[in-house]
Amino acid sequence: MATLDTFDDIHELLKKCTGLSSTIGMEKAMTFIRLATCLKDEILSKQKADYDPNSPPDSLPANVRDFLGHAVNIPNNYVQGCWDAFGRTVWERDANGDSVGADAKLFKMFGLKNLLCKPSTRCFYPF
Repeated sequence: MATLDTFDDIHELLKKCTGLSSTIGMEKAMTFIRLATCLKDEILSKQKADYDPNSPPDSLPANVRDFLGHAVNIPNNYVQGCWDAFGRTVWERDANGDSVGADAKLFKMFGLKNLLCKPSTRCFYPF
């Protein structure tokens, strides 16, 4: 599975599955990545005992493939195409915090550490 650094690389992988690159957009791609990240333990549980958990498998177990297809509203062959394009990204993400630790480090390094709390949209101090 390739390490992807550009949208051009991702688009080339998506194009390998006929019709996929013209069917999904950013929202479906992000949903796929977010949900698949949460399913990494399930994906690993279906692999052979000697499988290296540091690398994403080439294909998804049927139950995960079916779930992602229904949840993202894409056919099974598109699920495999998305896995080919986004599997490495899924494998590198933190399932419990969506890479919050890495994000917090970036906020701190570049001076926005006070923005780590969720901003409020309501005034708690009426005049």
